[in-house]
Order: sequence, then structure tokens, then C-alpha cells
Amino acid sequence: MSSKVIYWFILAVAVFICCALFSPVIEALFFQTRYLEPAAARWFSMLCHQDPSRSYHIAGVCLPVCTRCTGLYIGFLTAWTLWRLVPLERRDRPVSNLVLFAGIAPLCMDGLLNLAGILNSHDHFRFITGLVFGAVAARSLWPALLETTPIIKSLFNKGPVAEPEGQVPKISEAEAIGGE
Repeated sequence: MSSKVIYWFILAVAVFICCALFSPVIEALFFQTRYLEPAAARWFSMLCHQDPSRSYHIAGVCLPVCTRCTGLYIGFLTAWTLWRLVPLERRDRPVSNLVLFAGIAPLCMDGLLNLAGILNSHDHFRFITGLVFGAVAARSLWPALLETTPIIKSLFNKGPVAEPEGQVPKISEAEAIGGE
């Protein structure tokens, strides 16, 4: 699998998730039916608490995830899509731990302070913390996927793994002598 295949696969998955996220709203606006709303709610219930008081309502329809998860999905999709605009030599560098921490710290602090009852943050703040984390997650996922690509290839390769060009394949002493 090439890096292009991985990129487009993840992009397709992210687009699918965002379509599933907004499908109840699209259905209510354009088709005046409510068939997709229960299905989307059931599917996203595995990933989110779905508290209606902490979810955006669009056209009278409650999104199937909370505002923080909405921000996370939109942030991931946006960052993953725009990632192709970054020059190739900068794209493959791993993310520093400081950037990862800066992306997840606001989300964790907000969640823990809300859970402890110390702070009751506004929906827009929850959306922004999810958006930032989603963008950082997309940015940190790319180098990790590139690193694991040879491993993934070897899982699907039925024959022996080919040696890189310019390297002599290693053989055992018995094979060199003519034995098996």
C-alpha cells in the first residue's frame, strides 16, 4: 500500500463519518423524513455520551454526538484534507510530544473540570477543544501510518518479503554450502 492509498482511505473514512454525523440534518431538511436519525444515534452511541443538552441542534434535529465529538470529527477531516498541501519534506516528520500535549491538554482539562463539577464550559469551548484535538490527531497519525506501512504490506504479502534494492539477501550457512 502506498502512502497515497492510505491517505485516500483515511480521507474516505473521515468523510463517511462526517456524512453519517450530519445525515439526520440533511434528511430532515431535504427529505422531511427521520429514518436516519435513530440509525446514526445508535451507531455513534458507541463513541459518545450523546447528551442532548451538550449537542448542537440544527434545523430542529439533535446531532448524534456531543459538541466536543463534533469538533473532533470536523477537526480531523479538515486537517487530514489540508495535510496534502504541506510540502512533502515537512509532511513525514513525526509530531513532537509538546504539540501532542498542547492538542490534548485543553480537551482533558475541560473534560475533567466538567466531570468534577468545578466548571461548566460552554458548547463552543467544547467544540473548539475537540477541533484542536482532532487536528492534532490527524497530524500525528500520518507519520505513524507511514512507519507502519511496511508492516502492513508484509501482513498481506503471501511470499517472502523482498529485500530492498542494492542489498544482498541473507542466507544461512547451510544454504551457502548447498544444504537445505
